[in-house]
Amino acid sequence: MSEMRSMPRTALLTLILSIPDAKKCIAIARKEGAQNMLVMRGKGTVSSRHLHLFGITSQDRAIVNILMENTAAEALLDTLTDQLHLHKPNHGIAYMAQVSTMGKCPAAQEEGKSKGEDNAMFKKLTIVVNLGMADDIMDIARAAGARGGTILHGRGTGAAYTEKLFGIAIEPEKEWIVILVPTALADRVIAALEEAHDFESPGNGILFVEDVSDVRGVVVE
Repeated sequence: MSEMRSMPRTALLTLILSIPDAKKCIAIARKEGAQNMLVMRGKGTVSSRHLHLFGITSQDRAIVNILMENTAAEALLDTLTDQLHLHKPNHGIAYMAQVSTMGKCPAAQEEGKSKGEDNAMFKKLTIVVNLGMADDIMDIARAAGARGGTILHGRGTGAAYTEKLFGIAIEPEKEWIVILVPTALADRVIAALEEAHDFESPGNGILFVEDVSDVRGVVVE
């Protein structure tokens, strides 16, 4: 049990950046020792009246996911914030989420909770819907108070194998929406989405929520 508790904790560092800044981010991360990275292309949804919140004017986005030991991820986030100027408007956003590894014992999970993970200031809403529905989802979320999000397009890997997320096929006809909202606003946005969209019907879509921490580049009034 003590050996499990002494294992280093892992964090997932996510950055939503312009394409040029994403290339810089990857180079910096590699220099700092990051090995596990996943980069995806997406489309921003922030309207001009909301640029003060997300600080990104381009519709073309790259989502950079970096999996690292917790302390190293925190140090890398500080480095990226400084070199990519994430503390200034128009430079993107970044946040961290703690990762629970498979097989982690309940005692270790409780240890993580005791460090304040349940008090996250932001929630990440992830919604997977059929192609063409992302704009409607964003309209509902904005009406409930969300300021913007990022839309990704899912891809299958061929007829012989289809990627799945919680039992829902992620094929070319699916859209993946990521929305970052303050925790105090999350319940209202979730309720609005659930009321307007039938997530209960099989294959109609899913919505799940994650706590995030150490958010950079997002300003809450």
